[in-house]
Amino acid sequence: MYEKHSSMVRLANLNFEKDPNKPLKLLAALYEAKDLLEQSKLCLALEPEASPMSRYFKVILEDLSELEDYIVMVRDLSGE
Repeated sequence: MYEKHSSMVRLANLNFEKDPNKPLKLLAALYEAKDLLEQSKLCLALEPEASPMSRYFKVILEDLSELEDYIVMVRDLSGE
């Protein structure tokens, strides 16, 4: 799920570069990617702290923060 979210964001950005007149389409893809990232966060939150996978939990929290900032920027751009 984690890897899929980053691919979704990249693809959405590429599509937006091709047609920048559709910020709502980009915004929808970003929300979908955020949902995947939230699901990843919930799964990894169950990992014990000593687990190697628990390191990804902090990365996901940082990615969520960056994605939320990006969503706000695109939302402002689209007038939503």
